[in-house]
Amino acid sequence: MGTFSFAGYYQGRINDFNLKGQMQSAIGGIYADFNMKLPDNQVASYKGEIQTIDFDLGHLMAQENIGICNIKANLEGEGFSLADLKTKFDASILDIRLNNYTYRNINTIGSIDQKIINGTIHTNENALNFNLVGKVDLKNIELPAFQLAASIKR
Repeated sequence: MGTFSFAGYYQGRINDFNLKGQMQSAIGGIYADFNMKLPDNQVASYKGEIQTIDFDLGHLMAQENIGICNIKANLEGEGFSLADLKTKFDASILDIRLNNYTYRNINTIGSIDQKIINGTIHTNENALNFNLVGKVDLKNIELPAFQLAASIKR
């Protein structure tokens, strides 16, 4: 990522704070507006919005087939490890470049709790039109269980 700049504010203490602002680097921007609590000997909690702005996800992941993306996500939950993760999310991929094509307006809503992801993914994109409802059980990480139902139009 190289050098980055941040414009915004940080209010609170190191273990309970509000952060609002935008970070800019050579690979794009990230806007954040969230509250985070990091209590001693307890699971962290968070609530807020994160948005990428012309962010080169492929560069970050060292994947040439992935390009610039603009994603907006609202998160509310607790935990960072899979064992502790209990989170609700509502995200929109406004656009993402994959294999030299830009996909737009991919929406997802769901939750992660006790190593189980429940959610929906929907898009009415020109090249990709589908609805997916599913559950992914990650209790056995080496052999995850999938229950998916999809309606694919193109």
